[in-house]
Amino acid sequence: MASPVWPTPVKRCPEVDAGGVTSRLLLISDTHIPGRARRLPDAVLREADAADLIVHAGDWVAASVLEELQQHGEVLGVYGNNDGDDVRAVLPEVARRTVEGLRLLNPGSPTDRRRQPRHTMMRALVEPDGRVGVELLPVE
Repeated sequence: MASPVWPTPVKRCPEVDAGGVTSRLLLISDTHIPGRARRLPDAVLREADAADLIVHAGDWVAASVLEELQQHGEVLGVYGNNDGDDVRAVLPEVARRTVEGLRLLNPGSPTDRRRQPRHTMMRALVEPDGRVGVELLPVE
């Protein structure tokens, strides 16, 4: 599998110590499966395979989405207001992790665009020297 093309780092954060490694994050939320889509898009699964950490900000709707993402990498997730007992039984309402000092944004949804023009996900790259690149990606 070819390496994904990551964004050109857009910000230098000299206070960030990445520990000599590059970290790649996939950020998603509001998958709403099976209500809005039958499954995660292939583009999301490819990004999950390339990521060091998959972050899901809630509204999975089905615990099977968590199980599927765990097959592709390490997952940090929380439950959302649309999640039922099956998801709430395995995920917290709040999760915190320090990832080279990053503060993360809501990436939109890869399956439910709501009033947005397209489905989206986000990826972030933290270089060992503190350069950070974040890119909002359309999901086709």
